[in-house]
Amino acid sequence: MKKDLKKIIHLLSKDSWTSSSELAKAMSVSSRQIRKYIRELKESDENLIESSYYGYRLKKIPDIINKNSIEFSGNTRTTYIIQKLIILPQGINIYDLCDEMFISETTLENDLKKVKRTLSDFDLQIRREHGNIILIGNEQKKRKLMNYLLSDMGSDSIKFGSKLSILQGEYNVSNFNEPIHKILEKNQLIADEYAFNNIIFHLIITIDRIRSENNIDNLGSFVGDPNDKRKCATLEISEYIKNSFNLVLNNAELTNLYIIIIGNTRYPNSLIQNDHQLEFTLDDQYVQLSKTLLYEVSSIYYLDTFPDSFILQFAIHISNMLDRIKKGYVAKNPMTLTIKENYPLIYDISVFLARNISKKYNVIINEAEITFISFHIGGYLENHIKLADVVSCAFVYSKYLQLYLPSINKIIERFSDHLFVTTIISATELGSLPDNLDFVISTIPLSLDIPVAVIKPFADENDFEKIKNYISNAQNDKKINNIIKAISSLFHYDLFLINPKFVNREQAIIEMSKNVIQLGYADDALTDDILQREKMSSTTYGEVAIPHSLHHTKKSFISVAIIRQGLYWEHKKIKIIFMLGIQKEERKVFSQTFDYLVEILYNASNVTKLCHQSSYEDFVKTLIEMIRTTQL
Repeated sequence: MKKDLKKIIHLLSKDSWTSSSELAKAMSVSSRQIRKYIRELKESDENLIESSYYGYRLKKIPDIINKNSIEFSGNTRTTYIIQKLIILPQGINIYDLCDEMFISETTLENDLKKVKRTLSDFDLQIRREHGNIILIGNEQKKRKLMNYLLSDMGSDSIKFGSKLSILQGEYNVSNFNEPIHKILEKNQLIADEYAFNNIIFHLIITIDRIRSENNIDNLGSFVGDPNDKRKCATLEISEYIKNSFNLVLNNAELTNLYIIIIGNTRYPNSLIQNDHQLEFTLDDQYVQLSKTLLYEVSSIYYLDTFPDSFILQFAIHISNMLDRIKKGYVAKNPMTLTIKENYPLIYDISVFLARNISKKYNVIINEAEITFISFHIGGYLENHIKLADVVSCAFVYSKYLQLYLPSINKIIERFSDHLFVTTIISATELGSLPDNLDFVISTIPLSLDIPVAVIKPFADENDFEKIKNYISNAQNDKKINNIIKAISSLFHYDLFLINPKFVNREQAIIEMSKNVIQLGYADDALTDDILQREKMSSTTYGEVAIPHSLHHTKKSFISVAIIRQGLYWEHKKIKIIFMLGIQKEERKVFSQTFDYLVEILYNASNVTKLCHQSSYEDFVKTLIEMIRTTQL
């Protein structure tokens, strides 16, 4: 079949009509020529194409599409072009590429704009030479791009043969897993599943590129060190490649592999806490910086002081992160959005840390690296900080206290982290119950104004489960009341706007902070502080933006702007802006309320309901009701 006729078939769909003018434009011919092509196709197979007032469509999918064919869309075309550029160093002919993908030159030019945007993220470019396009950039950057593309393809197997492959050989990921795992384990290096796959992808790319004579030769000389576990692992992996693939890594390739190992492994806690090991792995400047920053976090966010063991762990993370950044390793983290959305306070602490490290060392810390910081901070808080509030109760018994002491002791022993038994009294002394109890545990039914958990005289597991639920409910009620009190105190009538004429994120921040400053809630440095925080990582949560500052505030506030028509905040459209400023003495309010406020505002129906409020009073009342009725 002629090439033009094949192109017509690829441009047609079985599900929708395509007009002759659309086909003519795509193929750069006249509508008359299109009708001629259609006649030829119908003559070859009368059941192939149907015609109507709306144009043409396929009656069936012919073999030339079913076999050895890619169904190109805008995204697959972009990926396809990039992959062709990688595997064809001599370049691609533009006209051949159009024919191959059955698109016009105009469509290709639009696709190339998208390709250039993707390549720019890896410091790569396209150069045109005599009708060809060629990928320009150093080998290290090309491999980072390849790793990015392979990560999107999946981790089960990577095999050459598909038209969407970027590898010249055939590889099976599972064959690498056991030997690399043993090398890391031998050298006491830890890599989570994502990091481990990242190492494997890099190894496959390294092997494939060396086989096709695309070597790295512009990195410094690699020097082994028996005290550096990562260097030992690098040499052992190099030996594995030599024995398994008959390839020898040069010094530049060894250095590149070492950078990959640094970026994707960490030491276990036992090594971190070993002072002798630290002599070889850590500069004192990182320990001091870690200590200073974590002290500030404790102060600003009202957390317990971090112990020395965690300070050392975080110092090593800082050292490794800066190593990655300075050596050009671009970290990726698929959990970034999940962490940001589900643990906003932990993520905000991580942005604070990243921002300060960025300033000190004049480096750019991306969102993936911020997320890795979140793993450290979140893991520590989960394991060491008791986040649940302690609640209070009284134990009421019918008579004979001695009979109930075993049950009372078991309750106190089991729930001491969360429950404080303030009073133990008999049912005849109910008039002396103290105020401010969260609930009562009783061996008999009682009619009181507060919840009563009735248990058996000799408490069993069912009773303990009941008490656990009462504790949970009491904690929830207490937290909600504290949040309502805290948030209510932050709203101010003069900081409430409906449909302001903001055109972008920067103007919104500048105008809202200007109003806050003029009304005496903050000093002049507030605007720049919020803008700098926003540059580190966007504060959008669903359809809401929460720009904020923990500095330069004279009086704590929440400034609200309802924008019913929506405003693009970087790449997301938002409808409400909550600008927060927290005075130093009230920073505990931020720690208590931020996560919960985000959880409520992430609900699209809540945002819609708030947008419909026409007055400051109704807005605050509606938000408070949402807080009161939302399960923590």
